[in-house]
Amino acid sequence: FIKSITEMLRIRAEQKGLQLKIDLSPHLPYGIIADEKRLRQILINLLGNGIKFTKTGHIMLKVDICQPRQPSDVTTRIHFEVQDTGVGIPPDKLEEIFAPFHQVKDKRVHSEGTGLGLAISRRLVRMMDSELQVESVIDQGTQFWFEVMVPIADTVDVPFPIRNQKIIGYKPLDAKTLSPFKILVVDDKAETRLAIKELLTPLGFDIAEAANGQAAVQQAEKLQPALIIMDLIMPLMDGFEATRRIRRSSRIKDVVILAASAAAFQRSKQRSRTAGCQDNIEKPILVAELFEKIQKYLALEWVYDDENASPRVETVIPEAPLAVPALTALESIRDLALIGDIEGIQTYVKELITAEPDLKPFGSKVNDLANNFALDEIKELINQHLKDLL
Repeated sequence: FIKSITEMLRIRAEQKGLQLKIDLSPHLPYGIIADEKRLRQILINLLGNGIKFTKTGHIMLKVDICQPRQPSDVTTRIHFEVQDTGVGIPPDKLEEIFAPFHQVKDKRVHSEGTGLGLAISRRLVRMMDSELQVESVIDQGTQFWFEVMVPIADTVDVPFPIRNQKIIGYKPLDAKTLSPFKILVVDDKAETRLAIKELLTPLGFDIAEAANGQAAVQQAEKLQPALIIMDLIMPLMDGFEATRRIRRSSRIKDVVILAASAAAFQRSKQRSRTAGCQDNIEKPILVAELFEKIQKYLALEWVYDDENASPRVETVIPEAPLAVPALTALESIRDLALIGDIEGIQTYVKELITAEPDLKPFGSKVNDLANNFALDEIKELINQHLKDLL
């Protein structure tokens, strides 16, 4: 679990010339029972924040137990800590950094806001009956930590693939099939496209990208990919309409399309099937699930590195936190959706973006849904964010 998170962020750290270190206590239990998605999001946010605001040096994740374990123990308290060697935060600003979109007004410190990462992390930690703590020294660095009491697990589920070797390539089951397979990745977030590309390109896939549905249709017509990973909610043209247009094209109507959508968006999954998607992948995307779907729909077998065996862990392709408005604003949008006021939603969102430019990605998603009269999806989107805030 820890390795999957750090390996995912290591590339981002190395691009800035930083080291990402792990310090795991040998006394940690083999497994724990906890909310994996919640804990994963907290650590991704804290490590990502450290990478973002550190110019030189390293970021370290330390995990340890708070007190010696006894053989009869069925629970344990685990200490999670993220340290960085960044410029630090003034003592009088430590509490302010947990405010959404906070910007420390000190030229020695951060030149850009913290976004929602720390605010969300604090809220998630509190949901786990703990508190996110912070200490910082100017010109030396910052450390965040929290402790959680969790049940100890005797066994841990082994994710797909069952084999313990690293995947290094693939072979089509049909020897007549031409390779490399072309895969088109469609997502309005450049970070998501890059993560999938860096995952699949070394395995021998030919990866193309598109930032919206309109570009996806054009790229699909031009490249005729074997498979498309299609985000559903995008500006200009959403994934539903892009899929419908692809299915109407005689040249590319048979391409495999996997819809990528948040787990909470059940209606979106149904709409994507109606539009013509063969299957769905939940966001944030689990690499194990992605590999399983690719193997299934492209009829291939994986090639493993049998000489350098290393257990494969379940890795997740991160979703950048979406900046969302305050609770009252979300409730206002939901109320407008409940009465079907499309024009009211668009006007309200426009005012929000004008007041808070950071909300533009969120506003674009809502406006795109409003333009398609997708009121149910708007309500699902708002309810998902309300659930995170409450």
